[in-house]
Amino acid sequence: MELRFRPSPQPLSARQRKLLAREARREERAQQPSAASQALRRALAWKAEIDSTATSRADISRREGITRARVTQLLSLTDLPPEQQAQVLGQEGQYAMMSVRAALRLAARPAGSPAPDD
Repeated sequence: MELRFRPSPQPLSARQRKLLAREARREERAQQPSAASQALRRALAWKAEIDSTATSRADISRREGITRARVTQLLSLTDLPPEQQAQVLGQEGQYAMMSVRAALRLAARPAGSPAPDD
């Protein structure tokens, strides 16, 4: 049996460690639901609560610790067509890393209008 010399791997440079850490964070974020997906889930829950009980937007804002205007903004996400809601919730394609701001712009567009060129 012949023993071969294997050199030990070179230690990583500071730049290589930084790049590896950045890639790990990016992969971790990709595993988590997007901000738009989380906001739409909250809005759908609030809408169901408003429809089923006598809860007002002011009640929700006090409970959640946010302004009534923000509650109204997020509830506007429920105006998205069901296909787009499913895509945002499923994080498919262009909706995978969507921000809340981008989702609100999408909800504010009139139905049938083309997507803005960002």
